[in-house]
Amino acid sequence: MTSFNIREVRPSDDFEHLNDLIHQTLKRSLETENITPRYFVKADQLRKMYVSSKDEAEDNQLEVSYRRGFVAECNGKIAAFMGVTLADDTRNGYISPGCMEGAEQSLAQLLEKCEQVVREAGGKQLCRFTTLLPGKVRNREIAFWEKLGFVVDEHYYALIKLEVDEWETPEKLNTANIKPADDVDLSEIMAILHEEGLEEIAREFKEEYPVKTPDHVFLTLQNEQREIIAIAYYRVIKFKDKSKAGKEYDGFGAFGTGIHFRSKYQLPRKEKRRFIQATIQSMKELGITFASTRISSKDFDAFIEMLAEGFYFQGDDPHVQIRLTKQL
Repeated sequence: MTSFNIREVRPSDDFEHLNDLIHQTLKRSLETENITPRYFVKADQLRKMYVSSKDEAEDNQLEVSYRRGFVAECNGKIAAFMGVTLADDTRNGYISPGCMEGAEQSLAQLLEKCEQVVREAGGKQLCRFTTLLPGKVRNREIAFWEKLGFVVDEHYYALIKLEVDEWETPEKLNTANIKPADDVDLSEIMAILHEEGLEEIAREFKEEYPVKTPDHVFLTLQNEQREIIAIAYYRVIKFKDKSKAGKEYDGFGAFGTGIHFRSKYQLPRKEKRRFIQATIQSMKELGITFASTRISSKDFDAFIEMLAEGFYFQGDDPHVQIRLTKQL
């Protein structure tokens, strides 16, 4: 068995090489899925992520740094890398691995270092995302990480998009009990997301909506007791771009969109469809040209209804992502 020397990254390390390890590992994992890897991090960015983060933590006398990185050396050459990013609230870790072909066995040792970082920070688990073609339930990468103690989630996430300017308002759209909710508290939305077991979407919501600003839109569906049974939110941003298909965008987009239904109220699909349509109509009234959202398959009825309204998988290669976690 090959012997590896495990150590923390240094400013003098070749970050072009480390970056290439991550990119090539991602490329290999997606080859069997026929998905083009989308990795845009540059070497200097990687250096700032894992070297500057630790230096800043030490300069400010912080107990933990936001990111830490480790390498596995063999015969004086770096054969593998693993970075861990700590979530602000939970201090759980998200790993980013990269290794040369044949050096996969070193990842177990690098993982131990990342586990130690998370434990010392007060976190409870490590997370890793893998990409699948829609309709698949397993791949080679899932099998690999399961051997290292990871467990795959029951539901996947998908990035989907709607051409709002091409969407047609249904006749006699019923918007009863659906209202703007400028007074809704962000913590209330967070509580609903956690209540539905949408931890990753809750984490993203906290990052994208740290405070309320005028470009945020909130809608709620309430029952007769004035309880919130569904909530929608999005951020209106000026946007200009051109798609590969040749469509030009020059207007407003709805980013960070979320449409969520509280499962304890057991809304029928017809009601979910009505709220989704009302949310899209609100976008149309604001002159929004497109909307993008990251949705969980946990509420599959809502997922199907959004696809039925014209949402489609974002990107050149339709795909979904599924999370793997290791409890510490």
